[in-house]
Amino acid sequence: MPKLEIYCIQLSEAGRVKDGEVVYADIRNDAAVDESGQALYGHEYSYEMFGAQLDGPIPTEKRTGFRTGKEAEDAARQEYKEWRAGNIPVGTTMPRHQVFRTQYRKHRYLEHLNEEELVQRFKDIVGNQTTLTDDLKIGLHPIDQGGDYWSIMTTHILEECVLRKYKYPEPFAYNLKDIQLPDYEWPELRKVNETFKEKNLAPGTYLLKFGKAQYLKPMLEAGLIRIMPASAYDDPSLNPAIRDEELEVDICALPSDVEISVIDEGTGQLVRNIQPLGNITYTFRAHSNYYVYCLSAAFSIRLFGDFEADSCLIIKSPSKFIDRLNSAFLKTQPKWSGYMGNVYYVDPFNYDAAKLNAYFSKHFRYTYQQEFRVIWVPPSPELELEAVFLELGNLMDICELITL
Repeated sequence: MPKLEIYCIQLSEAGRVKDGEVVYADIRNDAAVDESGQALYGHEYSYEMFGAQLDGPIPTEKRTGFRTGKEAEDAARQEYKEWRAGNIPVGTTMPRHQVFRTQYRKHRYLEHLNEEELVQRFKDIVGNQTTLTDDLKIGLHPIDQGGDYWSIMTTHILEECVLRKYKYPEPFAYNLKDIQLPDYEWPELRKVNETFKEKNLAPGTYLLKFGKAQYLKPMLEAGLIRIMPASAYDDPSLNPAIRDEELEVDICALPSDVEISVIDEGTGQLVRNIQPLGNITYTFRAHSNYYVYCLSAAFSIRLFGDFEADSCLIIKSPSKFIDRLNSAFLKTQPKWSGYMGNVYYVDPFNYDAAKLNAYFSKHFRYTYQQEFRVIWVPPSPELELEAVFLELGNLMDICELITL
């Protein structure tokens, strides 16, 4: 009868528990038995993993049927490597956060961001992940109301930190002071929230304009509206929730997805291909400056604080309002073309290329605003545009003003 062998090997990188994940495998030669419980010699070696401060899931079942200890060791090392690369068998049960971490390891799209860029992405995500609850506390969006997406994105960042071997609270310590969080101290929010709910408006049947009463009241009573060129929003003096580069939007391609070709100018022949060392940024830019009028497609009490607003104009008949708005604008610029639609928010690393449009796409840090916009594009490209002032007439038949 073979001598009983039991020993342990370390699968993770050498180190102590405090430095990160430590994973081991117990190697034994008493695993193989037949249906009656009798030992089966020749395939009796097995391994079973265990560890501390795990970065992700590890197999919990014992693996059996190996002829030698070396064969079991090699199999354990290979399986650990595969699981840490995200190649986990379909059907494996694990907590949700481990699913997200595993998915990220298979597509490590944040690998080439520098630390500042990684922290900024975290701030953009947290700004969208948080919301104001009805009792004016900062909370998280429910899973079935967009919260699932932001949870996944947050976990991907945390997994990138694990792979970079950051030690808590790095790299976020002292770098999160300017996150665009909801302002729960903005005055009279509870009252205005109750007022809006009492109107019982169905989602998708209204549009909203947040702003100051000194501007929204004349808009309601006389239809006085100022339309700004898109370029005007790239102004450092503007509130961070409003300021944006409206003329362009960026997306990123990973080095593994790009190949740069060097072409001989004389012959036009391929000289060589170059693999980039970092992400490649593509910029979609509008062909011309244009006019844009921004509205919100959904009510959120946090928008009062974000836009520094004391009032909200409820547009109860969006189609009639847009018809009047477009007609008034075309009287000033009859050759221009008007368009409208919801904004598509672009995650530079996870986007639908078919939806990219420089006129209706914005960086995903603004997703929580749920913007609906009306734009006007000139017949030929123009760079310099001045504000346009319109008068639509009294809007009380289709609009209502609520104030703080």
